[in-house]
This record gives sequence, C-alpha cells and structure tokens, in this order.
Amino acid sequence: MTTTARRVSRTEEAVRHVLAAEETGTTCREYEREMNLGHGAASGALSRAHQKGYIARLARKRGRHAVYVSPSWVLGRRTVAHGSTRRPEPVTLTRVQQIVDEWNLLRVERFRRRLDGPPTEIPIRRVSPGEARALAEKIVEHLAPAERESRSPGSAPRRATRGSGTLSDPPATMAPTHNKDERTAP
Repeated sequence: MTTTARRVSRTEEAVRHVLAAEETGTTCREYEREMNLGHGAASGALSRAHQKGYIARLARKRGRHAVYVSPSWVLGRRTVAHGSTRRPEPVTLTRVQQIVDEWNLLRVERFRRRLDGPPTEIPIRRVSPGEARALAEKIVEHLAPAERESRSPGSAPRRATRGSGTLSDPPATMAPTHNKDERTAP
C-alpha cells in the first residue's frame, strides 16, 4: 500500500469512527487508543477529515483534547474552523518599535496623571517676618538650652567641628595659625 493510499484509508477510518460515536464524538486520544495508532497518524487522519469537511471540531474540549463529531451531530454547538489555532504574530522591527512607542506613551500618561493629581507633599506656607522670627527663637530654645547657659554674655558663638555633628569649641591643634613656627604639635 502506498503512502497516499494509507492516508486515504486512515482518513476514511477516522470518519467512520467519528460517525459511530454519534453526538458524543471522539477525541484524538480516544481514537489513538481504540485504533491502536500513534499520535501523529491519528491526529493527521482527524485533521485531514476535518479539513475536507467530513467531520466537525467542537469549540469545547473534553479534558484537554478537541472533540470531533459528524456535521449532522453538531446540534447547534459551536464549532471551530480547520487551522484556526491562534498563532503569534511575527515579530518585526516595526512591531517592536510600535510596542516601545506604546510603552513610552503609557509612561508619559502616568507621569502626567501624577503631576495633575493631588499633591503628595505638604504645601509650603508663607509666614510673616514676625512669625518667622518667633519660630526661629522657638527652635533655638529647643535645640540649645544648655549651650546658652554655658556661654558668657559677650563670648563668640561656638563652631561645629568637622564630622562631629555637635557644637563644641575647636581643639587647640586646629587653631588657625599664620606662621609655621607658631603651630602647636599634637
């Protein structure tokens, strides 16, 4: 038997098998097991019969497998045309550019919404010079009460030392000098 004759006979067997199953139809898995065929031979026979219009494939599946029935047993159920599996569209350079442009537009739109939306920070309040002076005095009172008490009324304010993070008098080794001979050794 030639390859073409074998295909024709398997297609005819597939049609007879589907017709015998009546309204319940058959899946490729069931056809494989009952006819003792491999998956390629069984699915090829069912696919050819479906392509020629001898049988119909229902949109609903049984398990994970498509159900094939005779066209006379469709009974209003939804069917699927041959070769209607959704294939991904080919990725071209123009499609990639289109996706990038869409993504950038989304990002710009989100940024605009954030700018136009409600403020996320506390608004700055204008204060009069008198209020500013009063706030500054409160801050000074709160931050440095011990420093004010330890300082004599006519003395200069203390300087912050580098890296210490606190107010203190500069150490003697860091006292500014103008002459190399006058420097003190540590």
